[in-house]
Parts: sequence; structure tokens; C-alpha cells
Amino acid sequence: MRTIEIRLADGWNYYVEYRAHQQGEGSDTLPKDRRVLVTDVVSDTFAAPVVRPPVLLVHTDADGDGPVLDVSADFEDTDPGTQMNLRVTVVSTAAHHAVVRVEYGSDGRPDPGLRTWNGPPEWKSPDIEVRNAKTAEDPARWADTPWPGNLNTVVAKVRNHGDILAKNVTCDFFVLDCSTGEIADVKFGDRLQA
Repeated sequence: MRTIEIRLADGWNYYVEYRAHQQGEGSDTLPKDRRVLVTDVVSDTFAAPVVRPPVLLVHTDADGDGPVLDVSADFEDTDPGTQMNLRVTVVSTAAHHAVVRVEYGSDGRPDPGLRTWNGPPEWKSPDIEVRNAKTAEDPARWADTPWPGNLNTVVAKVRNHGDILAKNVTCDFFVLDCSTGEIADVKFGDRLQA
């Protein structure tokens, strides 16, 4: 069996697999023969925001196609981490294989952004860095460590994952107090233009 893995985040993937009945083999209760199955799978390294089973069937998309796809059916979704559009289309099926087209992209638009936060223990995007006199003096020991009461510089690496050039992009910096869930009314530095 061959499977397509679509990475959503570390430890969180969609899997696309072909299911065809084989003589003498048992099966699960999924409907019909010669279908492409799309599942939503998390592993131990991914911390889901809610408790969920490690393997789920993907949801039914806007045009009514769900996790079990026949020829010409397609599953469409938006990657939560990158906001890129995903489309999995079944082109054809045969006794021992299926032809599946996977399209993943921003559909001809710019898509600037940061990578999402990585969960514990850092709870921050790898594209955001804190710099100060301590980090400059001893980067091996103090890299990316805020220094309370002293000048700290926040550096954000904004990347364009889109298909066309992103022009006149503005970046604002805000503080989020994680204990309250409220965005503080504090801005650091000036607006940056790219």
C-alpha cells in the first residue's frame, strides 16, 4: 500500500490512501470498494488544543465531498498553519491502484506570515526572536531570552508562502498576556514596511 502524507504541523498530518477489496481479507466498515480515504492523524508529538482521538476521518468539505472519495470527487480544505488551499482529487481507480491529484498552494495570491507557535516548552513561533545586550554578549547561553528592565529587540521573519510577490506589507507587534487571553494595548517599536 502507498500513502500520501500531507504535513499540517509537526505530529499532525492528513493521509491519503487507496482502499480496494482483496479476496480473503477483512476490512473495516467503510463503504464501497475502490475508494480513496483521507484521514486526519495526530501523533504524540502534537499537542491538540482539545482532546481528540489520534486518527479521525477528515470533515465533509463545502461541496459535500468527505473522507471517502470516488472518481472525480475531491476533498478541499485550508491548511490551518499556512492558510494554503489543499485539494485532493481522485482521477481514476483500478484493481490495484488509484491516480490521485494533490494541489497545494495559495491560488495566485500573496501569503505573508509567520510559522505558528510550536507549543511547549517555548510557546512561540520559530520566526520570532528576542535580542538584547546579553544575547549579543553570549548567544550560546542567552539566545532568544528576554532581559527584563533592559532594552529588548523583537525580530520577526515574515515569509511569503504565496504564488506572487507580496507588496506594501505592514507588520505590527503586540503583546499577549497568556494568563488572560487578552491582547495588551502595547506596541513595541515602529511599524515596519517591507
